[in-house]
Amino acid sequence: MPRTMLQLRIEALGQHLDQAQDPSVWKQQLELEKFNVDNQLWDIAVEYIHSEATDLKDRLDNLDAALRENKTSERSGWAEYARLQTASEEVFRECLDLLGGLALRDRFQDERICRIADEYIKELASDTRRRPSFSILGLEAQLSSTLRRVVTMHFPEWTLWTLPLVAHEYGQVVIEESGLRKFADEITAERLAAAGGKGGDQAADGPPEDTDEEVRRAAKEQERRRVRIALADALATLLAGPAYAYAALLLRLNPLNDGAHTVSDRERAATILAVLREMNRTVPGKPPPHGEIVDRLEAYWRQSVDAAYGPSAEPAPLVNPARVRKAFSKHIVGSQLALYEAEHSARARTWAAAWLVQLKQGAPLTPPEHSHREHIREALNAAWRARVDATRDLEPPQGDEAQRRVMALGEVGLDLCESIIESRGPEGGGSALGRAPRPGGS
Repeated sequence: MPRTMLQLRIEALGQHLDQAQDPSVWKQQLELEKFNVDNQLWDIAVEYIHSEATDLKDRLDNLDAALRENKTSERSGWAEYARLQTASEEVFRECLDLLGGLALRDRFQDERICRIADEYIKELASDTRRRPSFSILGLEAQLSSTLRRVVTMHFPEWTLWTLPLVAHEYGQVVIEESGLRKFADEITAERLAAAGGKGGDQAADGPPEDTDEEVRRAAKEQERRRVRIALADALATLLAGPAYAYAALLLRLNPLNDGAHTVSDRERAATILAVLREMNRTVPGKPPPHGEIVDRLEAYWRQSVDAAYGPSAEPAPLVNPARVRKAFSKHIVGSQLALYEAEHSARARTWAAAWLVQLKQGAPLTPPEHSHREHIREALNAAWRARVDATRDLEPPQGDEAQRRVMALGEVGLDLCESIIESRGPEGGGSALGRAPRPGGS
């Protein structure tokens, strides 16, 4: 008996998944000239793609067998095939984004921004006791991917000023590869349970009890993504400090983005600012650890929101900052080393002050003295602090001067990052590569 159209489709999709199961072939075909990915790092980057492709291929084989043995109907077979095809397209898209990002990075002239991003990822990995990764360049500012385990720097944000955003993408990895995954699932379940008792609009309050299973599953997945994005924002703020808040609020988030299918930018901003306020809580007899940064950022964001919306109440953060910090300390072995604390802020403040003096004197900006123990995150915070202070009082007609100062601070900030990297020696700031932890492991 000739094969049906469905069986032919299953066969074709299976062949594509076979190719996705062996990602090593792709890297060999790229023939990268400048950026050679270490085999161990490559295996880490694509292991979830390989795992997902293998699982989908197994399900496809089971469907094919069920059809041949008349254990399922043609109608049910087409429905299952459609689900597998949709999931497979996500795997293929991840493959294409990874290969395109690698090829783009290999052709990029100023490679140092990627090298600094790689070293920053090593810092985050070492401090959180996770495995490292590497960065690629991308053209679309889409949401982070944990299936493709790399950090994407999106065009045209290939500058020092957006390097703190790396912490958000790596925060997604930390969530999936630690006990924080279970923590995120708990928050998701709590939010869905709370919304279920309110009724009303489905997008805001979750589906009613009599909604079919497919819609309930979609609503659960939407809330899961919302919580993970907000939790990654919270982690990035804890790890990168105010520099992440500056980069996110001043360069990435849009007050008008209502997050129709995920979290709105106003909710993300509320989460970031709430975490910063938690980090800036005062100890009796001592000044706030991070000074007036939180108030300034909040006022600046509030001004932008009011201009876009008119006066309106800000949404509540999606995750509780104190609870996130507690969960981070519980599930991340190196949590105390990873957190951006008062001493890091003091160092960034000192470096920024030195650059502001040089700007005032008209002198060339130079990297400050430092030890091999300093972090790239301190350099990023120093650059952002100096940028804000150096341009705050300039009027619109002085735009050229503001741009000159931003460019000069961006260059000296990159120089400082490179100097910190060089002071560490050939081993850099990363931890040793260990056995791959599975998602959800501690």
